[in-house]
Amino acid sequence: MTGPLIVTTEELPPAGGDVDRRPLGGHPGLRGLLPDAASSVRLSWLRLTAGQKLEEPRPTAGALLVVLSGSAQLSATGTSEIVEGDSVTLPAEQRYAIECGATEGLTALHVVFGAGASHPPEGEADESAKLGSQRASLSELLAHNQRRAQQMLDAPFFSLLRDRGLDSEAKRCATTDCLRVFADAFQMLLFSRQAACRDERFSELFGEHLREELGHNSLLRTPSTVVQTDPVLRATSTWFCHQMLVLDNVDKIVVNLVLETAGYHLGTLAGPLFEGHEAESFFHTHGEADAGHMNLGVELLDGQPEQTYRRLIALADKSWDMLGAMTERIVAHVGNAGA
Repeated sequence: MTGPLIVTTEELPPAGGDVDRRPLGGHPGLRGLLPDAASSVRLSWLRLTAGQKLEEPRPTAGALLVVLSGSAQLSATGTSEIVEGDSVTLPAEQRYAIECGATEGLTALHVVFGAGASHPPEGEADESAKLGSQRASLSELLAHNQRRAQQMLDAPFFSLLRDRGLDSEAKRCATTDCLRVFADAFQMLLFSRQAACRDERFSELFGEHLREELGHNSLLRTPSTVVQTDPVLRATSTWFCHQMLVLDNVDKIVVNLVLETAGYHLGTLAGPLFEGHEAESFFHTHGEADAGHMNLGVELLDGQPEQTYRRLIALADKSWDMLGAMTERIVAHVGNAGA
């Protein structure tokens, strides 16, 4: 890093859920400066608006809440008012709730320590899913998605972007060729999802998303024949389309959550590498739009049975695994282009 880095709140990817919680480690520019997983520390920007309530029925790790502005009521062993400048300890296993009745809301830095704070190392995703199944809930599903996203940022493709490894026009062209295959498949996903939906609660959301994303694949040039006919790239890309024909609507929300989370990080990391390139608008569009699309329909996942959340956590894993296979194929094409 050659100078100070200023990261706005809007550039931090939201963790999802009713409360605006944004892990600082979700931004690639901050991630390298923060304590690593071995330190077992996680920092998040937290914002509650008037009338919102954050409940933690059984936190698995101790935490510290530093109130930056506003005020709220903290309910734990008793009820206390917390205001700007307060530092509040939140012990592990201690049920608590923070309710914001003030008109100005509350903004805080949330620091989690100890076991449960760090993201699981690569290879431990299955164990994480097992733990999640014991306390399956919407908050655990969203947290699990963020853990998998952090793992993906360490995978070869996103590491290539973060380390500015696309250092030639041939490599950049190979990347956009591969991404066009997926972008075409994603357009099919949008149409398939809309055509197969009969529930008005979901069809309105899906239709709005379709209109916002329509034609974004055309921001990338048509891929070369070699890439376009790659069976692995095509199979992993179209797997997501097939899910729109066989899954329930709540499952489709989770597939979208995974794809848009990955799309946000793709746009954020790749945008600077493609400035002045013909594909520049594609990455900037996704960097801006996907932050909002990540939470599309997440509120409709609330109140599901525990066994449904178990299924959705497993589906998130499958979706991230398929993205991993697809991006590994992209790395292979980029490597051939640089040979």
